[in-house]
Amino acid sequence: MTRQEKRAQVIALKQRGISNAEIATSTGLSVRGIQKINSTVKVTHSFKDRPRTGRPPKLTDRNCRSIGRMVKKKETSTATAITKALKTSHNINVSRQTVSRSLKSMGYACRIKKKKPKLTERHKKARLAFAKKYESWTSDDWKRVVWSDESKFNLLNSDGKEYYWTNRPEEITEESVAPTLKFGGGGIMVWSCLTWGGVNFFENCPLLS
Repeated sequence: MTRQEKRAQVIALKQRGISNAEIATSTGLSVRGIQKINSTVKVTHSFKDRPRTGRPPKLTDRNCRSIGRMVKKKETSTATAITKALKTSHNINVSRQTVSRSLKSMGYACRIKKKKPKLTERHKKARLAFAKKYESWTSDDWKRVVWSDESKFNLLNSDGKEYYWTNRPEEITEESVAPTLKFGGGGIMVWSCLTWGGVNFFENCPLLS
């Protein structure tokens, strides 16, 4: 129901002698809103919106729909890129702030992208195959699974090469030497697991193959 139809409904109910409270219950409007509609119609003798003052919006409803299609089709994902596309493709010159306000009015929100490891096609296929393989598993099935990983932390130096900068490569200095200890100096192997019961919890849980 449009705003004009809603106003006509309110006035029709008022003419039938129905109270504002009863009209509010049946229409979902507030009593204050019904009072405002009644007084406005008495002055204007019309259900249409009053002419608004001020500068007209730079983006029409059609322009806003075009912006929405750009985002939905993933043609672009930033307000700056949309601003450029409007200028080149539609000859519309607006600011990035104007485009941002238009997106917000359509329910969009600006968010910071999350940084995640880049997935290759092989990764994507493997993940899809994994999901299809276990799509029928129940909660009880997953309760028997342990997700584990391990990592080594050296107490001295690293397993890889260490580099330094110098303009006298023939000299042996403290910066040019990586000290070692007998048997490598030792290290710590950290192992952790994640189960249905929480982190570092293990109780007769077979690993998922």
